[in-house]
Amino acid sequence: MALCARCLYGSSVYSLLSVCLNLGMSKIDLSLLFLTLWLPATGADKDKPLPKDFKALKALAEKGDAEAQVQLANIYVWGKGVKVDKIEAYKWASRSAKQGNPIAKYHVASAHFAGVGIPQDTEKAEVLYKQAAPGLRALAKQGNAYAQYCLGEMYASGRGVNRNEKEGFQWMLKAAKQNLPEAQMGIGVMYMDGGGGVKKDEKEGLMWLRKAANQNLAEAKAAIGLLQKEGKLGLKKNAKKGLQLLKESVEQGSVLGMFALGGVYLTEELSLAAGVEKDTDKGLALMRASAKQGLALARFTLGSLLLTGQRGVEKDIETGISLIRSSAAQRNPKAQWLLAQLYLVGRFGIDKDVDKGLKLLQQAAENGDPKAQWRLANIYFAGQFGVEKDILKSYAWAHIAATHGDEQSKQGKEILKKRLTPEQLAKAEAMVKEMTEKNPRLLK
Repeated sequence: MALCARCLYGSSVYSLLSVCLNLGMSKIDLSLLFLTLWLPATGADKDKPLPKDFKALKALAEKGDAEAQVQLANIYVWGKGVKVDKIEAYKWASRSAKQGNPIAKYHVASAHFAGVGIPQDTEKAEVLYKQAAPGLRALAKQGNAYAQYCLGEMYASGRGVNRNEKEGFQWMLKAAKQNLPEAQMGIGVMYMDGGGGVKKDEKEGLMWLRKAANQNLAEAKAAIGLLQKEGKLGLKKNAKKGLQLLKESVEQGSVLGMFALGGVYLTEELSLAAGVEKDTDKGLALMRASAKQGLALARFTLGSLLLTGQRGVEKDIETGISLIRSSAAQRNPKAQWLLAQLYLVGRFGIDKDVDKGLKLLQQAAENGDPKAQWRLANIYFAGQFGVEKDILKSYAWAHIAATHGDEQSKQGKEILKKRLTPEQLAKAEAMVKEMTEKNPRLLK
């Protein structure tokens, strides 16, 4: 018996993909974007001043100076005076890393994680993150803003260290207070997101985001453009002004800007609201560019389009699956959820593999995807795919999914609640408390 008349799993794969595309192009999760769009910041040791002139800095890097190389990588990562080019950034960071620079090592780990400039290898990335951690921690304690920033991201995402969002917030804040624009954007997104690291404060988040944008950080300008376009965080909705900011960020090479602007051109409703003509070719080109530079959500969205052929995009199942796999490997919960469905049913050339499907579904649920959480509630309720029935776990996952505001999950939770004895309900509620305290991202 399903928990409600329209069980998620009963939907077709095509309808699931439609939901994904709508989420990917209209309701953008800035926290997810921030943690997946960028490679880490890099920078020179405070005790060693470097040339401010780009040509002089590059000349020094070409002579083999490790600090100049890692600073050059940072310039290319964030588009500071040049167009964003993470492939070029990897080239310089890898040279610095070979000389032992811990920030460069972290940078190389992130390149492996995203598969930018080098084949994607998340297992190798995790090893490299762990190797970089001691050196980063030492530099951070000495006051190095870039190292503080990298540690903040490490703890926030759980890469190379045990996830600790509170510690991640503290390191990121230290870097932001040193006027590092990358960290200002990071702390802004953390405030907007809320959760384990900090109490949600959208006004404070927007203030930090503006600080980063005022320093001409392309990704921060793109983020404000998105917020302006959708009228979020107290900003008056102005699609045209938001579009202009997105275009400016794209000129600087912003991967977030490319993704968002690509979505505008690919979607009739969004293009109409922004006052531009729908242009599938232009939208696809921007989406591909964003995906190439490592944005997980761009890979997921583009992959979904290629699987279904929606929005006038020609089908390419092989490339679509490859992009979705890559996005899932970057811990994008939407991609993990979709790939789980494909493994559970065996579609689009993917052989049915229940074990892989359940593992991916669990990962997506733990990373905060409400549809994955609701799906697990159904699985535990019905005892599907060889999973033992467990009404307490079913209620716990339904309860967590319902906190995201999904009506289907809310209905399912109430149905389950009526089936539980007072003793069972108390145990299930205690289970929810334990799960969410252990992993605050369940509620994001």
